[in-house]
Amino acid sequence: MRKHLWAVIGGLWWGALCAQPTGLPTPTPTALAPVPEATMKAHYVLNVMRYVAWPGESFPLPASRSLTLCVLGQDALGTVDALLALEGKRGSQVPQVSVLRAQGVRGLQGCHAVFVAESDAHRMDHIIATLGSLPVLVVTDAPVAPGATVALAIDNRRMVFDIDLTRARASQLQVSSKLMQLARTTR
Repeated sequence: MRKHLWAVIGGLWWGALCAQPTGLPTPTPTALAPVPEATMKAHYVLNVMRYVAWPGESFPLPASRSLTLCVLGQDALGTVDALLALEGKRGSQVPQVSVLRAQGVRGLQGCHAVFVAESDAHRMDHIIATLGSLPVLVVTDAPVAPGATVALAIDNRRMVFDIDLTRARASQLQVSSKLMQLARTTR
């Protein structure tokens, strides 16, 4: 149903974009530069944070709210650098996000969210055990890192994400139904 809806919306958008009055030359389409995967993942992380409520909060988060995203580890793709470059960015109706590089697992306890990079994904069990039931959203893009609240992936050249609702509940986090509808899987 959702794919059909997006196909209809995309068709309408494309039709409106291509509609030209007769007598005018048809513009030459310009190629859009592809968005680097690391930048796309960084924006996904920030957008996911918009649709999560921490204990005592409700949706949507107020724009005056400041969230802290901690980054743990390094990756070859550059997602960590793309996240760090977003320090202090905000849009209208979007909370400001402070992005900090975590020096170790113990430093994650003061974060609203943590992005676990590929280099530290093998320590996911230790990270989850250290955080326990603290309200920390754990996000990763490493396919071998079970236990994250949100796992980013590339599927058929598309950015997708999976949500672990059990982990979200254990962390006292509320995930918006809007975000769950967009997830590839929820469990």
